[in-house]
Amino acid sequence: MARNIVILGGSFIGSECAAAIKSSLKDQVNVSMVYMEEVPFERALGKDIGAMMAHEHENNGVKLHAKQGLKAFKGRHGQVDKVVLSDGSEIDADLVIVGFGVRPATDFLKDSGIELRKDGGVVCDPFLQTSHKDIYAAGDICSYPYWPTGTRTRTEHWIVALDQGSFAAFNMLGKLQPYGSLPFFWTRHYNKSLQYVGDGSVGFSDIHITGDLDG
Repeated sequence: MARNIVILGGSFIGSECAAAIKSSLKDQVNVSMVYMEEVPFERALGKDIGAMMAHEHENNGVKLHAKQGLKAFKGRHGQVDKVVLSDGSEIDADLVIVGFGVRPATDFLKDSGIELRKDGGVVCDPFLQTSHKDIYAAGDICSYPYWPTGTRTRTEHWIVALDQGSFAAFNMLGKLQPYGSLPFFWTRHYNKSLQYVGDGSVGFSDIHITGDLDG
């Protein structure tokens, strides 16, 4: 079993992995989490909630490396044994988990006539139909109109992929059901739940806290 585990990324994937591993294996493993922001989830949830999540990780034995990027891996014979951070410091590593985001793998569509966004998302109308009338899209690659803000968004979550898949299927059958669901996420860390509704891809301007984040 890997003893020293390094996780790259401090948002949903990276943070959930750190919490799940530590909750299950506790002192059998050393877990380090590396991320570019000051606190985990800073971009999605802000510094206040991010600081609370950082506190939870540290209380459960996760070593945090904030404001750090990846410089290099070191190892032999195809096996990593150290992770080098952007400041030159090194972390022992038997296992590295990379969880800092993906891009849609849609390059194969560039000359197809199907309209793409700059981020690789496939442009869809409210019925999830692409610029080709016989092709529909759903899930992570689908750039769809988000009616609460009047902008477009992509939602990288399995629940949305399932939901959009159903709508796309209905519309292929001529049912004409516009997709207008609000994205809903949740995450669970150390037996505590955090729930999230809406689209935060455009950022936020205000944070309102009711209660005590340290409670």
